Formats: sequence, structure tokens, C-alpha cells
Amino acid sequence: MSKRDVRLPWPRSADDGTPLGVDLSRLHADVRKIVLKHFKSALAWVEADDLVQEVYLAIARKNTQNCAFDPRKASLGKYVFTVANSVVLNLGDKRRRGAHVVLSDVGDMPDAITTRTAEDELIEAEEEAAGQPQLVMFDVRATVSRTSRPARSAAGQTSARRRRSPDPTLSLFDRVTEHAPESGVRRVPFDIDVAEAA
Repeated sequence: MSKRDVRLPWPRSADDGTPLGVDLSRLHADVRKIVLKHFKSALAWVEADDLVQEVYLAIARKNTQNCAFDPRKASLGKYVFTVANSVVLNLGDKRRRGAHVVLSDVGDMPDAITTRTAEDELIEAEEEAAGQPQLVMFDVRATVSRTSRPARSAAGQTSARRRRSPDPTLSLFDRVTEHAPESGVRRVPFDIDVAEAA
């Protein structure tokens, strides 16, 4: 970018006739060179052509607004660098927030797929099936604890003794087997095989 580029016939300021804006038809190679030189780290997550195009479009948008290039404020290279820096920062913020980087030239995006796949249904069915035994166990413990409260109070257990008991279902099982040995319920030791106990 040389000083003669600044004297191209661009739109001029109304107050003193200085050129405003950038002639984009002559600037593409310079924008590419500045972006590829100074923003190499951004090229890890955005393609080079897409980043150059975003910077180019940002400069085109700024040409129509009140923040167009003004040679009285900065050189053309500094202006392009500032615009490119803001574009990279905006794309990086979108990326960090988890939003997809949406480039200006994408066009119409397809509608989001809202149908569920068969794999999703299988995963949900497996998760439900895995949770069912736990739910049944919670129901059994709730039923046993409801029925064991009167039995404990009838046996004269105090609340302190109840708190020391590690498992209320175990003490209830012991009471049932002690008071009704004819019921056929017997305790199976854990160190023998279930087939041997039967």
C-alpha cells in the first residue's frame, strides 16, 4: 500500500474535500497480505479465504457508515489492521460462547433436524432399563421401612437404638426369622454358593 493509493478518486468529505472510504477493487491483495501476516493464530479455527472475505465485507460495510477510512486519522494499512482485528475478535467471541462461526457468504442454511434417530431411542431405552432395578429396590426399601416401624415400636426399640442399626431391613429380617422359624425363610451365608444353599 503506497501513498498514491490514498489519492484515488474515492468519495470525498463535504467539509474539506478529503477522500473517504476505500477503493475495494484495488485493495484485495493488500487486505489478504495484512490478514495472513498478522492473524496467523486465527487461521487455526477459520479458513484463510473466509477470514479475508469477512474483513473485506467489514471494510465494505464501514465504507457506507460514518467510520469509513479517513487518511487524516490513520494510514490505510493501520485502518485495514484495525478492521481485521475487530473481525477476528468478534469471530473468536462467537466461538468461545459456543455459537457456530457464521460467515457472511454461507447463504441459506438448511433447517435443523428435529427427528430422532433409532440410535437415540435405543440409548434412551437402555438408560430406562438400567434404572429400573434401582427404582424397584427403592420401592422395596420404602415398603419395608413403613412396615417395620410398628414392629420396631412394638418390640420396644428406642430411637437411639434405631439410629445405631445399620440397616432397618436387616433387623426386620432377623426378627421375622427368629419369631417364625416355621415360615421356611432362612438366611443364606454369603460365603457359600446359592446352588449349595438350595
